[in-house]
Amino acid sequence: MDNLSRSQACDIAGESLDRTVYGLFISVSGPVDLERWRHFYLPRDMDQLLALSINRLGLREDASHYIERTSTGGPKELDWLVINMLLAAEIAGFVQSQNPLYLALPPSGRRWLTAAKVAWGVVKWLTFVVLLLLFSNTNGTPWAAIALVIAVLAVQGFKLHARLRIVKLLNVMQQTYASASSWTMSWKVLWELMSKGRGMGVVWDPEAYRLVELRMR
Repeated sequence: MDNLSRSQACDIAGESLDRTVYGLFISVSGPVDLERWRHFYLPRDMDQLLALSINRLGLREDASHYIERTSTGGPKELDWLVINMLLAAEIAGFVQSQNPLYLALPPSGRRWLTAAKVAWGVVKWLTFVVLLLLFSNTNGTPWAAIALVIAVLAVQGFKLHARLRIVKLLNVMQQTYASASSWTMSWKVLWELMSKGRGMGVVWDPEAYRLVELRMR
């Protein structure tokens, strides 16, 4: 299974954990009250994930309480719920931190912003071509033009490297999250993917590492 309702989760939790599980659900809100948590199949469901408002601090506190109360093992459904929520929240936070203006706009505003970026890119490159032609025709000395080309290529190279790194990190995060798509997930595989991501610079919440580490024992 790749989803769990609030009522199902509370029934599984019993009296000792029902408040913790209830807290997990109320830490996430959306256009309507969240009555069911499901796995998000990324990147297809990215917009739906980003539409949620996640209280990261509250989520981590409830996850930590759950881990403490089930250190020797918990119901597989609730284990999945906690780790899936933690990983999804981290991915949403990472994506939102990269382009907060774009994500804050409605769909129509996003289209205008994308069009404006394209137009600005065209203007920049036309300006670069004009300056290049001017420098190349100045007293027959091409050095200024060469220096301009090198400077522009260096700046664009740094920008491209930064963008590719972000894409690479997001891909690794999505692969890691995908391994926790159902209750029958492999904790070992998840740990291996989290370790791979850590070596590349991906950092998950400490509670996520702790839960996976405990469930591998």
